[in-house]
Amino acid sequence: MTFLSRVMRLCRADLHGFMDRFEDDRLLLKQYIREMEESPARQRERLDELEATRCASRRSMEEDRREQQRLGRDIDLAVERGGEEIARMLMRNRLVLAETLRRFREEVRQVEDESRRMKESIRFQKLRLEGVKLRADAAARQREIGAPQGRCRTAPSDEEVELALMQWKTYSAKKEGEPDMRDSKGAVKGGQPCRNR
Repeated sequence: MTFLSRVMRLCRADLHGFMDRFEDDRLLLKQYIREMEESPARQRERLDELEATRCASRRSMEEDRREQQRLGRDIDLAVERGGEEIARMLMRNRLVLAETLRRFREEVRQVEDESRRMKESIRFQKLRLEGVKLRADAAARQREIGAPQGRCRTAPSDEEVELALMQWKTYSAKKEGEPDMRDSKGAVKGGQPCRNR
């Protein structure tokens, strides 16, 4: 590694550290929540567009069905009167119309499938947003009461509980009062320190 690349890496690291000091976690969290709230709104707009497409396709299908029935009556009449050429032309139109109806049915099915997926996605995002809001509220309450920030283990392991209880009993037996259960690094004696992530 050359000297210049090491200096550049050091400058980048210092710049990132400088930016980290100015970023406010609460502001970033609020922005993240705003973005999460906007996403379902955009999906609802898309859902409305899909519903409009589905309704338009269904209307077109109804019109085409009526036209198909009319063509069927006209074909019967043409065959009855001996107009084979007219009957062929009408049958060609009816077959084209049948294909159009098939395509409309497929389009409606796809739109309904996409609508179902979108509704499920919106529901999932709402649940996820509620979870983020609950965690943000809990973090804000922890900040207010002066609890350690970041992700700390909330439940100590059985071994940590046993060790702390033995220390408590030892100190209580000596009648020196309540022992200091934290070492110089802020960890419960015998336990793991809280790590901020």
